[in-house]
Amino acid sequence: MLAAAVSACEENGVAPPMLRFGQTGQMVVEVATPRQFLPSPGNGELRQVLTWRSTGAWQLFESIAYRGVVGSEATIASPGLPAAFAAAYATLVTQIHGAAGLDLFIEDLDPNLDPPCEDEARITLRIQDEIRGEERSWTRCAQGPLGSLNPAGSGPDLHASRVIQVSKFVHDRTLGDSATSVYNLSIPFATLDQGEKPGQPALASRAFFGGPGARDAPDDWGDFWGWHGDGASAPDIDWSADMVVVAADGARQEAGSKLEIREILPVRDGAIIQLVEFAPGDFCSPAAVVQTPFHLIVAPRTASRIQFSEVDLERVPCGL
Repeated sequence: MLAAAVSACEENGVAPPMLRFGQTGQMVVEVATPRQFLPSPGNGELRQVLTWRSTGAWQLFESIAYRGVVGSEATIASPGLPAAFAAAYATLVTQIHGAAGLDLFIEDLDPNLDPPCEDEARITLRIQDEIRGEERSWTRCAQGPLGSLNPAGSGPDLHASRVIQVSKFVHDRTLGDSATSVYNLSIPFATLDQGEKPGQPALASRAFFGGPGARDAPDDWGDFWGWHGDGASAPDIDWSADMVVVAADGARQEAGSKLEIREILPVRDGAIIQLVEFAPGDFCSPAAVVQTPFHLIVAPRTASRIQFSEVDLERVPCGL
């Protein structure tokens, strides 16, 4: 509506109203937080992208990855009417244009700074202006993840705290200041394979641990992959640092269910594997076929006692 009003003013020769940069558009906060778990030297990462539009609508996308390969993804969106968040968006836009400690449009806050961040989270704040067709962005370093951002100790420059504080406000005024990631306590992991096996009700959840050497694969791994891989080459696993986990929860009588490992929670003697199943929602008509959904992942090895949670069922719209 604002875009239409500006256009109408221009057509009638009237000066359009002065809009603050970002007043119509969106703010995007992207946080990439390193995740490591010894003894693995491989890097893990929790990535979060929160998009908040001036209409009030927001969406959070999250993914957890290990050695550059994603293990799980999740998306949540603003509940109810998006307009409930529009006033908070407008207030924050006002604050970033002059409020003490929050003004982003100052000479000493270099938008071209591209810090390496090393062991810290890398935070990028983008503000997109729909009317002007322009974008401003700032990248800085701090302790993550998104729900735990703290301006204290952020860097590398003196005014990095402004970027972190505004990013924190975007999170707190949409999800709430007590919200945490769905992967909050998980060690990183990567998907090796995921899908449905025709029939195979005997396929069950289990974990594979190798010997102390990088090539000391467990005795039953070759047999399992020979059956599962359908002729494909076995993945290259560093058995001295990693473990392989397969999650399965029995056969389903309809196609379309997806089983996923959501979190791997390390405990003293092993790990707890949190499972979720995405099943077709009400009034869907999936094919009547016996399928066993599974999720096969690799992760930094924990102690050997692996426990699998009850499956948390989530209904999804038809065709997704």
